[in-house]
Amino acid sequence: MKQLYNGLSDGFIAGYTTGADGHFRYFNLCDIGNYRSVAETFHLTCDHMVRVHQGHTDRIRIVGSENGGEGILRAGTDAVYDAMISADANLILCMISADCVPVFLYDDETGTIALVHSGRAGTMAEIAAKTVKKMQAHFGTKPENLRAILGPCLCAEHHEVREKDVSGFYHRFSDEECGLFLKKINSSYYVDMHTAI
Repeated sequence: MKQLYNGLSDGFIAGYTTGADGHFRYFNLCDIGNYRSVAETFHLTCDHMVRVHQGHTDRIRIVGSENGGEGILRAGTDAVYDAMISADANLILCMISADCVPVFLYDDETGTIALVHSGRAGTMAEIAAKTVKKMQAHFGTKPENLRAILGPCLCAEHHEVREKDVSGFYHRFSDEECGLFLKKINSSYYVDMHTAI
């Protein structure tokens, strides 16, 4: 397990694994040992971890200790979500990302945490902003109290997108905003996902 950052606030740790750490599939008992290794890093067990089915949506799920083990030790809901929010201090929110950006959010006033999977579709649908709004509505989060980490993803120099995929950004954001995170080189477009989010 690679530690991403431990300085947001006392008691909050954001981390990520790499391919060298093995598979972390949704409710696949062959992967329990890998999940167990992550849980032990935090002196917890797999029933303190939760996963959801992901699908490049803007859907957000609020989870609590009662959801511990879902997607790891047992199947959870069949619905697809790409963000989770929790106010339970000992719950590890788990998601899978490769090219996409994991967005870690922490409200150091209320102790609320969120983990967002923001790919091209989710970023265009502003899933990170919608997660903040849901934290506001359900837990009283004030955006100015939020700390955020944008985790590793495919870098802008290699994140090539087709013109038809770029049009979604131009429909959602102004030309000036798109100019901050989209670059055209010859006939190809490249997107800086961190800046877009």
